[in-house]
Amino acid sequence: MTSLLLGVVAIFYSFISNNSMSNSLGSISEISKDVNKVGSQIAEYQEISGGLIDEGKKSTQAFEEASQEIKDNLQNFHYLLQAMDDKTLAMRDFMERIPSQIVQLEEKFNKFADNHQKQKEVTTTIRSDKTWDLETFIERSGALENLITYACLIHANKHHVMDVDKICEVMDLGSAQILNSFIRCLDSADLLTLESIPKRERAYLVTIDPQLDVDNYEILMTQDFNEAYTSTRRNKLNIALERLKKYVAALDNPSLNSDQETGSNQEEEDAS
Repeated sequence: MTSLLLGVVAIFYSFISNNSMSNSLGSISEISKDVNKVGSQIAEYQEISGGLIDEGKKSTQAFEEASQEIKDNLQNFHYLLQAMDDKTLAMRDFMERIPSQIVQLEEKFNKFADNHQKQKEVTTTIRSDKTWDLETFIERSGALENLITYACLIHANKHHVMDVDKICEVMDLGSAQILNSFIRCLDSADLLTLESIPKRERAYLVTIDPQLDVDNYEILMTQDFNEAYTSTRRNKLNIALERLKKYVAALDNPSLNSDQETGSNQEEEDAS
């Protein structure tokens, strides 16, 4: 009986055990399914995390590149500011030097003006070592050369502009070009100074040595005419001389121009 009872208990226990095991196996199966789901979710999360990590790396790289670019731009801006500072200092130094440079320029200009004035005074003043030997000059020069030289002297005394073409026309001396070359030689020899008049051909302001006796030159020239030429030639030269005097006088008094023309015609008739 006891054995039978134990057998029943064993059967009953076995039944209960099998039922618990079945339930346990069912639970394990469910847990296994849940574990598989969790694994799938973990894989998905891992994949998502990997993508996020890659994006993070890219973002980090982009941020680093942007940071480096900003750093480079800041460095360039620093160089630009430094260059602006240098330019500002240079400009300030230049501005500070402008007044002194203006003063120096003014001094140079004044010095140049003084030198130019001195040079002009030198060129318009006959040197003392170039004094005239009037007798020798008149004796060795031709009649026409003496007349054109005398014309230079009286124009210088009167401070009139000497028009060589007009002088040659008034005195009927012939080629103005040849006589102009002669007085240019006198200028080169520092016996007198010719200052050309702008826009006028063969017109000059004449300067002579103040100590030169113009009246004495006329006397010596007239004596040379009387001694070296025939009466006919001498008369023509004297007429030319008188015409020159009247022409110069007319420059002082323009109303004498008409009288000069009338007198010139009469002198030509007398010379004939």
